[in-house]
Amino acid sequence: MNPQIKLIYLKLRAASLAAIKPFLGSNPHGVQQGPHRFRKIIFIRTDRIGDMVLSTPAFKAIKTAFPDAALTVLASRANYPLIQSDPYVNEILVHDSSAGLKETARMVRRLRSRRFDAVIDPMTGYDAQTAFLSYLTQAETRVGFVGFGREVFFRRRCSSPRQNLESSICILPC
Repeated sequence: MNPQIKLIYLKLRAASLAAIKPFLGSNPHGVQQGPHRFRKIIFIRTDRIGDMVLSTPAFKAIKTAFPDAALTVLASRANYPLIQSDPYVNEILVHDSSAGLKETARMVRRLRSRRFDAVIDPMTGYDAQTAFLSYLTQAETRVGFVGFGREVFFRRRCSSPRQNLESSICILPC
């Protein structure tokens, strides 16, 4: 695709998603929870193997910050072997981003039934699939990076490290 057309598309998508943000709701369960109360956290990383490798230090950081929380990782089939013996991961769910609508709907039901307290989506690109999946979990705390409209699906937003490394501070308040 022509880079200029792609940029126009992404800017239009960001504007369209910003327009629907008021309709997305803010608190699906009606319960306010502080970060110290997290019991179930899901980390979504269904893309490339190298990105999963670079994400593994985050598992230790999450478990250090929230030692009583169960950490689930949503990974692709290709990424599963990389983390299957990670001592900081309590459970791995396998879902490929290329799965069809029926399989994706099944995964969404499964994620909702788990009632996660927090979702972390470390994706920094323009693909909105994992951001939307984060929203569909109905978790109270959804954390992700700002970019091309993806941010409307998160309750806590971080500036993209690609935009400015010094301002990419956020994630979860302590």
